[in-house]
Amino acid sequence: MSQQQPEPSEPAGIPPEPTNIPTEPVAIPPAPPVVPVPPALAPSAPTRIAGPDLQQVTAWMRQSQLITAKVLYDLGVWVFGGLIIAALMLLQDLIPLGSADRATVVAGLAIAIALPFNLAGLGIIRYFNDVKQTVEEARKTLAQSSTLDAEALIKLTRASDSLTSGKQKAMDFSVSLALYLSVLFTVIGYGSALWRISWAATLLLLIVGVLAVLLVARTVRSS
Repeated sequence: MSQQQPEPSEPAGIPPEPTNIPTEPVAIPPAPPVVPVPPALAPSAPTRIAGPDLQQVTAWMRQSQLITAKVLYDLGVWVFGGLIIAALMLLQDLIPLGSADRATVVAGLAIAIALPFNLAGLGIIRYFNDVKQTVEEARKTLAQSSTLDAEALIKLTRASDSLTSGKQKAMDFSVSLALYLSVLFTVIGYGSALWRISWAATLLLLIVGVLAVLLVARTVRSS
């Protein structure tokens, strides 16, 4: 029997010789060209619609309230007096009719609401004028008289400081609100009464009333 000879093994520590396998170069596809996006098609951040600023609205309302109160303190007796006369003239024609129809009832209810606000406006104006006169007299006395006892000085000092800014704002708001509500319900009363004649008369009253208010507001602001 023939004995198989063992294959010669490579010595330890010597790496095997690399085998040279021919490889073909791999073709890398070119990068796609960069196409610029037109500005009209480019995504943009969502635009926020600017709404009315709360501070600006508050400042505008405060300014309107000051102008209205200033006019009312000077001419409020005539304004509220005219509204009272208009309400009473309409009321004396509504009472004999009774609850004839809905327009008559609405007119009567509107006049019944407007009259107390007219009286409240007159009361606020009278109170403001009295307080203002007291403050002016107290300040005048303090400025002219140097020899006053302690009790009189304390009374005059309190009287001169009675018209505080908080009280002034409260009176401005109250008299303006009384005017707005009085005018609103007086217009509703007359509109309802004219509705019994024709709806066109009521519509004409509203349109001309708005134009008249705008005219008066423009005149007051420009003065």
